[in-house]
Amino acid sequence: VIIVFAFIMNLVFMPLTIYSYKSMRKMQQLQPQIIALQKRYAKDPRKLNEEIMNLYRKHGVSPFSGCLPLLIQLPIFFALYAVLESTLELRGAVFIKGWINDLSQPDPYFALPIIMGILMFIQQKLQGMPQDPNQRMFTLMMPILITIIFFRFPAGIVLYWTTYNIFSIAENLFIFKRAKIV
Repeated sequence: VIIVFAFIMNLVFMPLTIYSYKSMRKMQQLQPQIIALQKRYAKDPRKLNEEIMNLYRKHGVSPFSGCLPLLIQLPIFFALYAVLESTLELRGAVFIKGWINDLSQPDPYFALPIIMGILMFIQQKLQGMPQDPNQRMFTLMMPILITIIFFRFPAGIVLYWTTYNIFSIAENLFIFKRAKIV
């Protein structure tokens, strides 16, 4: 049920994801201009921010659109967490016998969170790495941080996020790369 739910959520959020990917690609194309602005206004952060926002406006890019699918998905994520924590019928629900014998408990071998972290890293590589060294470091550290956080989460939540990442990678590879949407 969790895997099917992740697939359905991926389909529901697909229009937002397409919009987000388009915006991220535009942002990546603007990176050289942003770096030039950072060099030009290194001593004037207020003017730098103003010029960057003007650049975004000129090219019709929103710096926050990449977060939109994630922000909208957070209430669903928290609701799923609450369901796994409070529903007695889900206690003892087996995913793979001998590995995850209770989806309401953390993965005893931490395999699912590690797989999820690897998938997040692959997904970020497919979306393209930022040119800015600070953003690149944040992009590389995010899967590690999320993996560590998810070690103690119920396996059902980690299964949902892992499955969602698998579908997102497939979406990225097949829809965006082949159809040249982005």
